[in-house]
Amino acid sequence: MSGSLKIIYSLHRPLSEPIWICKWVCQFINSKECPKNISLLPISFYKFLVKKLASLYAKGKFLPVMQKGLPSEFAIKTNLEFIQSNNGILDSKLHAILCKRNNNVERTVYSVYKAASYYINLTYRTFDLFDNKFNLRTEGKELTKIPKYPYSISAKTKAILFKLILEKDANFFIPLCIALKLTNSKYEVLNLLFPFIRNSYEVIKFDYSRSSNVNYIDVRLAWIEELNVLDKNRHIRRSFLNYIDSNEEYRNIYHTSKLALTAVHSQAVTYYKLRKDFINLYMTVSKTESNADGFVSLYKIMKEMHIGYVRFQKFLSLFYKYEHRESYHIFVSNVIASIDRRKRFNIGGTEGLYIKLAKIK
Repeated sequence: MSGSLKIIYSLHRPLSEPIWICKWVCQFINSKECPKNISLLPISFYKFLVKKLASLYAKGKFLPVMQKGLPSEFAIKTNLEFIQSNNGILDSKLHAILCKRNNNVERTVYSVYKAASYYINLTYRTFDLFDNKFNLRTEGKELTKIPKYPYSISAKTKAILFKLILEKDANFFIPLCIALKLTNSKYEVLNLLFPFIRNSYEVIKFDYSRSSNVNYIDVRLAWIEELNVLDKNRHIRRSFLNYIDSNEEYRNIYHTSKLALTAVHSQAVTYYKLRKDFINLYMTVSKTESNADGFVSLYKIMKEMHIGYVRFQKFLSLFYKYEHRESYHIFVSNVIASIDRRKRFNIGGTEGLYIKLAKIK
């Protein structure tokens, strides 16, 4: 099933990749400054980017939401001075820096050059807005007609970019917007969204560490903020929802995702309440009643939580699944098996009566 899915599987980090920058790339492609050879595009666009950002920073009208994921004003000033001081030999100097960085200036130049390359890849490879002969597709042409150096992102630009996102990422982006309505906790969004994608779409590419998954979320969260996709109540804004409703595929994704995620979230609310109680009780009991090796009685915690064995066992299974090696290292002990006949708890395949948590920093 994953072959037909609309999901962007690769997004560069640590940059947030502002999606509005695609407009600048398209406008550059449509300009006389654009080289005829695509191999020369990164250096040419790098120079264009530095000069235009320097101009916007100097005027002091650059909106904060547009600056996210862009090189800082200091970095742009450093790069502008580098370009001006190496006129005529810039290409060779850049090539040397790409091979090796010897000081802070060269590292800053490298960082901005890589950012320019990321923006090209986002426009060219991710959203297919132009081909290797610099032919702009329809949406790319539309972006070139919008004023070149805006101090905000126009409604028309937002509409075009939203259309592009859904074209490439509807199966991820729409469920993400729905999950953000259900909870404003990034931690809970992760635990809602990625299992949903893996289980509903049979996608295993996102079965990575939490840090990797956070990266995928962060880039899209930046896009949602840039385009102002959600209103103050975290609903998808009417203009964007109308576009989703106008397309049968997107409409099906929306309704299916909303139904499934709402059901999962209801179950998750119960889990997070139990998790909070469990962690608090573990911390309290561990200060006074842990054994010599730092283990705490699971039966003691269960009694204080006022729940039965079956429910507590189910919670422990989920706790291990979600938290082990993500938030905590979880250790289980069964050292007194010969004198304690109580039923053991199964945690991650290990049976025991005692638990120890080591928080991952």
